[in-house]
Amino acid sequence: MGVPIQQEAAGKPGTYRYAEARSRYSMLGYLQERTTEAAARLPASFATLREWESYKADFLPRLASLLGFPERAPMRSELLDSRHVNQYVRERVDYHFDGTHYVACHVIRPAHGVSRTLPVIVISPGWFEDKWAATYNHIAERWAEAGFITLIPDHAPFGESDDGSTQAAMISVMGTGMAIGMPYEALRAFELMRAVDYLVTRDDVDPERIGIAGLCQGSIDLWWAATFEPRFKAIAPVCGTTTYEAWAREMIHFRALGDASPYVPGLLHVCDTQHIYASWAPRPVLIQNNINDNWWPLSGFDQVVDLSAAIFDFYGCPERFAAHLDNQVHDITPLFESRLLSFFRGWLC
Repeated sequence: MGVPIQQEAAGKPGTYRYAEARSRYSMLGYLQERTTEAAARLPASFATLREWESYKADFLPRLASLLGFPERAPMRSELLDSRHVNQYVRERVDYHFDGTHYVACHVIRPAHGVSRTLPVIVISPGWFEDKWAATYNHIAERWAEAGFITLIPDHAPFGESDDGSTQAAMISVMGTGMAIGMPYEALRAFELMRAVDYLVTRDDVDPERIGIAGLCQGSIDLWWAATFEPRFKAIAPVCGTTTYEAWAREMIHFRALGDASPYVPGLLHVCDTQHIYASWAPRPVLIQNNINDNWWPLSGFDQVVDLSAAIFDFYGCPERFAAHLDNQVHDITPLFESRLLSFFRGWLC
């Protein structure tokens, strides 16, 4: 129970009012107020393409500074295993991240009859998932039949990059990264950016036809990776679109994110998610959200969709942007997958 606030009138002791105690002592309430103020200072709309591009040119370097990506060293990789299964081949590959660190991934490709370079889709797994997750491997097998190569990485600290129990490893990675100016999301995004550096070294990959999809936190990784890696030519977050303002002002009243990993310090002094999505224009973008995922507030989804649609209109290519809100479950469901495949076929093939 909160500390009571004593009301006084005419010099006499008053009654205790517990409801006012939260307003006085809640640090969360204080931070929500500061969030509201920061979000209000960000531009909500733009009158012209020139106005948008001026803002974009200002906020992207500031955002890059907040993320603190490592330098991109020359790519090294190693094929550790290759298995022919049904009509596809699954390769187990290590590709270089930075220093002595590598990223473990699966590369799933068609097995026969390929005499040309192929389009690629990078799938960013959701929180605590890894390259063995059945959903992504089954999708990749079907996409191999459709003529795509798919890359599925392990995001630290999951899969082969596991450093102990999930909670302890997450706290260790997040805290250590923050201390040296590398937020957790920047590390996951850089894993995806380095995946592109690896893919373009392959003889079977068309470097002009690389797309990216992500589920949940895999979509958050995608936000930053797609923003700073223009070789992602088509972008498709699934069950992963809202704003930081909506998280702070709405979602935390009835639940919280699994941990603090999606947050980037100082972000709302630079931009919010709707500006990030809009910055992808005119590259094709497909957004799909599940209406039942209450940790992705719909007010934030609407902000992202509204601004993105307006910016794509400025570029004269509204057909390159699509957004869907469906009554599904939190996964790449058959409906979501069907749209993804049609989207990537349309823009990468």
